[in-house]
Amino acid sequence: MSTTKKIQWIITFLLPICLYFYIGTTSIAYELKMFFVCTSFVILIMAFDFFHMLVPAIMLPGLYLLFNVAPVSTVYSPWTGTTIWMILGATVLSNVMEDTGLLRRIALICIKTLGGSFRGVLWGVLIAGIIANIVTFCNSWIIVIALIVGVCKSMDYKPGSKEAILLMLVLELVVCGATIPVFSPIQIGIINNGAQAVLPDFAIQWFHTYLYAAPMFLFMAIILIVWMKMLNAKQLGGSGEKEYFEQELQRMGKMSIEEKKTAFITLLLVLFLLTNPIHGIDVAYAFLILPLLLFFPGINVGKKQALDRINISLFAFIGTCMAIGTVGSAVGMSSLITTTLVPLLEGKSTIVVLYVILIIGMFVNFLMTPAGLNACLSTPVTQISMDLGINPMAPLLTMFMGMDQVFLPYEVTSILLVFSYGFISMKDFIKYNLIKTVLYFVFFGLIQIPFWKLLGLI
Repeated sequence: MSTTKKIQWIITFLLPICLYFYIGTTSIAYELKMFFVCTSFVILIMAFDFFHMLVPAIMLPGLYLLFNVAPVSTVYSPWTGTTIWMILGATVLSNVMEDTGLLRRIALICIKTLGGSFRGVLWGVLIAGIIANIVTFCNSWIIVIALIVGVCKSMDYKPGSKEAILLMLVLELVVCGATIPVFSPIQIGIINNGAQAVLPDFAIQWFHTYLYAAPMFLFMAIILIVWMKMLNAKQLGGSGEKEYFEQELQRMGKMSIEEKKTAFITLLLVLFLLTNPIHGIDVAYAFLILPLLLFFPGINVGKKQALDRINISLFAFIGTCMAIGTVGSAVGMSSLITTTLVPLLEGKSTIVVLYVILIIGMFVNFLMTPAGLNACLSTPVTQISMDLGINPMAPLLTMFMGMDQVFLPYEVTSILLVFSYGFISMKDFIKYNLIKTVLYFVFFGLIQIPFWKLLGLI
């Protein structure tokens, strides 16, 4: 074992032990004390990436039960709701779209249409990525990354070259930034799960992210323009980019019957979401049923491999992240955080409150995954909002936006995958993301908050 790993293991055990004895000097109840100890221990295991994702996913609920933090019905309550199963349905759909080639065709058409120059390719990648996120409910990032990494290799863009850096930065916008305004059943499901511990009838619906987080699309365009100016994108690239995408599209041939059937089911799902205000049926049912129709006789598009590729470990991890919020709420975590923060925020303007939440979200994401961030903070943020008389929608979305303010690749799994291909150095990654974060803090105050005021949200 390396010295670094030894230090990490010492921290993993030492911090929860110190937490245990420190909290022991306070009046905090046993259940809440053990919640913090167990959760911090497993979060450190996740942060240092000691084991496969499945290990901490199984371990944390087990520790909650072992130390009598909460009953079984509370610890495993996320599995009795529709959120996890809705995410599963969306994953099945995106896998079938990948297998039939529909997702790749959509991306190639978008990039080819705008790809007359290298700058056009960058805009094409951004727009194709956003569209791919929309039709797969933010489950397209692996194939989009693979497609663009293939472009870098085919066009012989060297690691560290300006072309490669720009393409990796645009990929980051696609796999992370775009998942905020585009409805993501995974992240929004976790946020709703935590918020409903305080307000059972509260829910961020699918159209809320598109409406209230719409300025994020503008910000992505602004930061891309800034990055292109900094790297002089006008002088980059050659004459082969557009030909590359045209050749790839020609190689796919005409749209197959399997692609058409998949597109039809996807269209039905989108129509179901759009007409939800009319029929009022829970959108989870569409995710639970429609993707499975792809496997039925007469359609028969879905294949066994689409199901075999489902990452069960990911769903166990999501369930555990949701359990953090559920168990934390049950033992009084949100009350503790709110009684600490509310007196400090009382009397402050809504703008100050939102900036504080944005900063907290940004730094918590530095320590854990976006799913962990949303699970841990959604309940207390909702409670703080209620105590301060603020509609929790804006604070919860602000918390979610903190996820996009990254400093290091490990903070978001999809960004880590982008970074792992080696086309952008750590120095460049930090440099351009620091610029992005600074600009977003300005954008948040000048555009996002006034936009919410215009809509009457705050």
